[in-house]
Amino acid sequence: MNDQIDWTTLDHARVMGLDYIPKTPTAAAFCEALGDALTALEKHRKNQRRGDRKKAFNETAGATAADLLKAAQYDCRRWSWRLQSTESFTDAPVSYIDFKAVLTAAEAGHLIEKYPGHYRRFDFGEGKIAGSGVATRLRAKPKLITFAAQYGLTPQNISEHFERQRPKLPSKPLVLRASSTRMGPTKLKGRSLRFERTALTDRIEKDVKDLNEFLAHHEIEGGIHRAYRRIFNQGDRERYRWNKGGRLYSIGEDSYQTLKQAQRLEMMLDGEPVVEIDIRASYLTLLHGLKKVPLDAAERDPYEVKGVPRSVVKAWVTMTFGHTDFHTKWPSRTVEDLRDSEEQLDLKEYPVKQIVPRILEALPILKDWPCQRVSGFDLMYLESEAVIGTMLELMHEHGIPSLSVHDSLIVPIRRMDDASSILEHRYRKLSGITPYLRFNLAPRPELAAWF
Repeated sequence: MNDQIDWTTLDHARVMGLDYIPKTPTAAAFCEALGDALTALEKHRKNQRRGDRKKAFNETAGATAADLLKAAQYDCRRWSWRLQSTESFTDAPVSYIDFKAVLTAAEAGHLIEKYPGHYRRFDFGEGKIAGSGVATRLRAKPKLITFAAQYGLTPQNISEHFERQRPKLPSKPLVLRASSTRMGPTKLKGRSLRFERTALTDRIEKDVKDLNEFLAHHEIEGGIHRAYRRIFNQGDRERYRWNKGGRLYSIGEDSYQTLKQAQRLEMMLDGEPVVEIDIRASYLTLLHGLKKVPLDAAERDPYEVKGVPRSVVKAWVTMTFGHTDFHTKWPSRTVEDLRDSEEQLDLKEYPVKQIVPRILEALPILKDWPCQRVSGFDLMYLESEAVIGTMLELMHEHGIPSLSVHDSLIVPIRRMDDASSILEHRYRKLSGITPYLRFNLAPRPELAAWF
């Protein structure tokens, strides 16, 4: 699949974590040499860095180079990006001052290329204007790749010489975003908002901090987890009550949440295999509960519709919950996802206008979706409360680590009975409906020894 991706586009830029540290003597020597080379390029610097200041600068130079080399793994022309506001470096592993100094010197020495940040503006006529900001893009020039090669470092082996450091836990893991906007067919996430701190926000934030601190002392293998942020949505609405969205997001584009399920099931928690407990038709279950309409997801799979593949039904229901109206055609992202799936489905064979009547006949609860007051963010909030509440109870009452994948929960295999019992109880308390839980395991014969 990687061969089909144009890595050189600005949209496929890789976010820079700046959390790489050397794990071999070769990498350490490279960081020191690169730091010295960049220092020599600083024309206006008067005071020489010494001791810890020099060490921090060299580490920032190495982390920056490692990120750019990692981005070049599939194509040396691939861009990277990192927000460069001072505020975005509050919990960063490197300082804003050192990073800016590294970039300035590296650009002067023709080691990196920069594409300035800008604002994309789209005018749809009739006074309808939308846009979004694009952060400054960076990429390694051949000169930097050659410099690294002198130390035996390449985009392909960079992970052998650098490792990600244990991050600082975020001091402010609670995030509030404005309502999303649309730019043609593209949905743009809402901007981050400042908010007034209250007893409610302090309680929500403390729960996330407690989870982060607890998980930092447990060993996670086979997937990356640094810390959680809990993101709430539609914060620009009047009299906001912190009840829209609220999912936990594992920090970093390479976190375990971005892995496919088969990869997540290969993870280990404290040396023990895991099970992923999945809530079948989570949003549908919650919507039935809110409307007090019975649903038995164990008796009948809600996504089973005669004449329409299950994955097509699920894709339509998912995109409907993410919108305020019924779509008239398939979004390009959905077309690509189903085309690249194991089933390799061509959605041209399932036009939206033809399949919607069949789906609504099977799921009448959705017939009035465009005009009802419940939104996808309301359902997301209820789901997050059930999942996070389960994680907190597992932590406080049983000392059990768990990881959220939004509508599923990863736990050590021997503790799945405890986790499923708590999750079922919390879901039933919120919706009045007993959820149908599925238990997903890796197909490994040695798992039997853990039961």
